[in-house]
Amino acid sequence: MRLERIYFSTVAVRLSAVLHYNVTVAQVNLLVSGWNRKRERHNVNPINFRQRVKDEVEWQKKHRLPINKERFFFPDELELFSRYAGYDLTK
Repeated sequence: MRLERIYFSTVAVRLSAVLHYNVTVAQVNLLVSGWNRKRERHNVNPINFRQRVKDEVEWQKKHRLPINKERFFFPDELELFSRYAGYDLTK
């Protein structure tokens, strides 16, 4: 189901716990950038997180919900990213 969103800040906290090192959202962005480039090299469409957030903000405005501009994964994407990162970040 694609309704659940796992924000990059949550991924940073989970990765920090695994590595015992403070990982920032900027560092997660860097990892995601590499993962997206790898996807592209393997003929899998990269994810446009910027456009995804833009679409999400428009939907939130339309429905008068609090605006959240943070990038996020869907659960299936986080599972694939976890394999790339080498750590289970789904929990």
